[in-house]
Amino acid sequence: MVLMFLCPGAIAVQNEHPFPDVTFKVFNAFVEQNFSSKITLTTVLMLLFTLTENTDLLNLHQRQQNPELSDEKGVDLSSWMKSLAREVQKQTMATKFKTLFKTSETLNVIPDNQVITRVGTKLNGLADILGLKSFGSDGMLIQKLQPISKKEIQPILIICPPSNVCSDKKC
Repeated sequence: MVLMFLCPGAIAVQNEHPFPDVTFKVFNAFVEQNFSSKITLTTVLMLLFTLTENTDLLNLHQRQQNPELSDEKGVDLSSWMKSLAREVQKQTMATKFKTLFKTSETLNVIPDNQVITRVGTKLNGLADILGLKSFGSDGMLIQKLQPISKKEIQPILIICPPSNVCSDKKC
């Protein structure tokens, strides 16, 4: 027992960013401007949590948007964001995927690579309004995004009996 206390130990402490604190008005305006009016809450939440769960991808994406070396070329939409958009397309039912586009964005005339680019652009815009940025407007690194804390969005649970009917006369 004493030997265990003498052995060096490691403690993993992970920093977290707070959950995005964007107003509903701003969030709603973004959804209305970028997606179909038929988009469901389920799909919107899927997109929200897809971004908040992929902070490492966002760091890589934003790094490619903000070149640091003289021979680097900045991109508006990185291959990282396009990969995420492609996964959203693969894992979303076709009917729900169509709601990621406004009626004016006719999907049947857009080439597949442009569909991915448009979804990636929408995801990038959503990350921006959520404040999930590791670089400032000057292109300088602010700080690497850390995992997003879910502490502020935890449900409030109440312990109660599972039955909603009386089982005897005394109840």
